[in-house]
Amino acid sequence: MKRTEVVMPKWGEMTEGEIARWLKKEGEYVQEGEELVEIFTEKLNTTMEAPESGILAKILVAENTPVPVGTPIAIIEEAQ
Repeated sequence: MKRTEVVMPKWGEMTEGEIARWLKKEGEYVQEGEELVEIFTEKLNTTMEAPESGILAKILVAENTPVPVGTPIAIIEEAQ
């Protein structure tokens, strides 16, 4: 089964971002390009899109938690 790690992206000079709100719940289907999570940084409040289509298998980082760039924040698994 294909598993995709969703990682905290790097936008500009940021070194970390905060998970503001998950827009999908564990177990829900997500479409590639669909908004997945709201992220706040020092200079930017935006949404991150799902990098792959599949099931949001696991949320690794809770809301209101700061996370360094490159840290896995969720796992998307291939839909069966």
